[in-house]
Order: sequence, then structure tokens, then C-alpha cells
Amino acid sequence: MRLNVKRAATVAAVLVTTAPALAGCESMGDIATGLAAAADDMNGVYYDNQSFSDNIGGDCPFFVEYGMNNNQTFVRFRNDGGSSQSYTISYNTGATRTAYAEPGQYSDVTWMPGAAQPNHFNSQCTT
Repeated sequence: MRLNVKRAATVAAVLVTTAPALAGCESMGDIATGLAAAADDMNGVYYDNQSFSDNIGGDCPFFVEYGMNNNQTFVRFRNDGGSSQSYTISYNTGATRTAYAEPGQYSDVTWMPGAAQPNHFNSQCTT
């Protein structure tokens, strides 16, 4: 029996990704993200580099930049409001991430595997 090294590495990556979840440390969205990323790697999926941006108004106005770079999804926010803001990013895999920014400042960049596409941004003003 021949061992396919690439497939064995992918299976190992899936097990490493899901092992913490089986111990109760990961959300189902994070598990799905890990499995989707492993499947992309196994199948040689490549995502083109691209960048988008949107201005979001309302009570907690913000500017968001998002896209793909080197097969990873990125999201970064700029707080255009007058108070601190926290942001929730929802992904197509069910995973969520949070970010934070002071007025007039940018949040840290949030990175995820390319298989996880952001599909909703939410902001909350804090005082």
C-alpha cells in the first residue's frame, strides 16, 4: 500500500484542526472553517488577490476593507464615529471574529483561511 504524503498531511491537518473542537474548545463554525481550508489545500484551490471597501453609516459609522491576499481572507475596520467601536465579522462557514477600534483609528487586520468568506459585518458603539 502506497502512502500519499499530501493526503496524509491533509488528514493530519484536519485531525489537528478538529481535535480541540472535540474537546469542546472550538465552535462549529471554526471546525467548518478548518475543514474547508483543509479541503481547499487538498484540492489545490487558489483564490485571486482582491480588495473591496464599504462605508457604513448609522449610529456607529465605519469604513471596512476586506478581500483576499495569498489565499487568506482579510478584514480591517476604520472607526468613523465618535466613540469606541467593536465589530463582529460573520463568515460563510459559521465562524465569527471580533475586532476593535478607537475613534479615527483602524482595527487590527483579521485573517482567516480563504475558504472563510465574510458575509456580514456588525458594529457596536461602546462608551
